[in-house]
Amino acid sequence: MVLDLVLIGLAINVDPWPAAHQDQAVVGLSLLLGLYLVGKSIYQLTT
Repeated sequence: MVLDLVLIGLAINVDPWPAAHQDQAVVGLSLLLGLYLVGKSIYQLTT
């Protein structure tokens, strides 16, 4: 029953996930890239 309600909810939602959360995805990927670059730089400075 719960699965049916979830599927109905997904069918009603016509807005696809990428369009609704594009800003969040860009911010998240930018944050991960920034943390990677900072970590890499700190590692190079300390070795």
